[in-house]
Formats: sequence, structure tokens, C-alpha cells
Amino acid sequence: MVESRAQGGTGPSTGGRPPRAVARTATAVIDRGNTPTPTPHAVWAGRHDALGAVISLLLLLCWEGLGGDRIVTSWIASAETGFALRAHPWLVYGLHEGARLLSAALLVMLVIDASRRHGSGPSRSARWLALAAVVACMLTISAIKRMSMTSCPWDVIAFGGQFPYVPHWPWMATDGGPGHCFPSGHASAAFGYFALVFLWRPYGTQRAAWIFGGVCLAGLLLGLTQVLRGAHYMSHVFWTGWICWTVSALAMGRYHAAQTRRQHGRSTDDRPQEFRAT
Repeated sequence: MVESRAQGGTGPSTGGRPPRAVARTATAVIDRGNTPTPTPHAVWAGRHDALGAVISLLLLLCWEGLGGDRIVTSWIASAETGFALRAHPWLVYGLHEGARLLSAALLVMLVIDASRRHGSGPSRSARWLALAAVVACMLTISAIKRMSMTSCPWDVIAFGGQFPYVPHWPWMATDGGPGHCFPSGHASAAFGYFALVFLWRPYGTQRAAWIFGGVCLAGLLLGLTQVLRGAHYMSHVFWTGWICWTVSALAMGRYHAAQTRRQHGRSTDDRPQEFRAT
């Protein structure tokens, strides 16, 4: 009788499950708590992202309506001189060709990073998705350029070219030039990395802010390089940034929202049975 009570013990009930199973479950719960878990606010601030996209779109439309492109370009070039910096070695080989190689190298680094196992931070699936979003941004800009009939500023009569100016809004209207200039493909070599902001935002807003600032500065620098050369108008650069931000927000936002819902669903199911609501 005494021996039977000793074997039974006085510890908490395991709910009919083997003690080892209870220990494994408890360990999993503890381990999951030590891993940075995205929260709905940090991960998918959907309203804030959407509001930012709408405000930037309105500002961009105001730029278009006020004729900002032609005003700024007229400060850089004229019908008599054209674009003086079009063949500048630093712009051509440094900030154009060199920046393209740097962007390609960064893509390779992201592939290597996504292929490795990490003890903390975003999961491998999230890293692969961010890489896919980067590539999707660049391909989207490239596809729009292929369909666009808009020619570059250096082809326009007012800036030393041979063809009349035609806005990019009349989608199928042609100016008689080579076209395929809208939006800025070169700027997408930087703006395409907006996906990294959404990748790291759940694990620290400061890091995400630094990434956001770096991407914006790099995108504007590469875009301005082509504006000074006559390859694009400023609106081409702005549109590239807006499109890349929107594509990245949609891709990464939906993923993180799904992960958050799944995580909250598991938070109850993974608890030992005696702690679940009945």
C-alpha cells in the first residue's frame, strides 16, 4: 500500500500522457518563447504601410501635374547643349555599371544567406521570400519598361534630341523615338531591396529603419545618376521607388500576417493538455 503511493508520487497530473511527452512539450514551449516572435504590430503594420503608399502616390501625382519633370530637366540640359554629363566616366562606369555589379553581388549574398541555417532572426523561408520579392521588383520594372513607348530625355528635341516630348501617361502614344524608358530600371537595383525592410522589421525597428534609409538613399543616388545623364526624368525614379515599395509590402506583408496567425494558433495547441481550456 505504501509502495503503491510512493510510485504514484505527489507531482502534477500528466493528463494520461507519458512524462517524457509532457517534458518535450514544455521544452518546445520554452524554446519558442526564447525565439523572437513577430507581433502583429511589428510585423504587418498594414494600415501604416498602405497610408504611406497612398500619401507618396498623391505627392507623385502632384509632381506629375505640376510638370516637375520638365522643370528639373531644363536645369540640367538644353536643346543646344544636350546633357553635358551624359558620358561622364564617373557616372557611366562608377554609378551605373559599377552599381549594377554591386547590386548583383548583393543578390548573390542574399542567396547564400537564405541557404544557411540561422539560430535567430528571420526563418529561411522568410529569407527566400524576401529574395524572391527583390527579384520580383526588378522584373516588374523591367517588364513595364519593355511595354512603355516613352523615350528618354536625351531623345527629346527640347533637350538636344530628335523627337517631341510625349508624357508617359498616354500608354500607347509614341513620340517616334526608341521608347522603353519608363520607369527607371537602374534605380530598381537599389529600390528593389525594400523587401529587406519588411524581412527585418519584426526583429527590430531600428535595423529596419537603417535598411529603409539606405535603400532610399541608394535608389535616389542611382536614379539621379541617370537623370543627370539624360536617361530618365525624376518621375521615372519616383515611380520605380513606389512600385518596388508596393510589391515588397504586398509580398512580405501577407507572408508575415499568415505567420502571425499561425503562431497565435499554435500558442494554445502546443501547451500541455492540463493547461488547455476545456
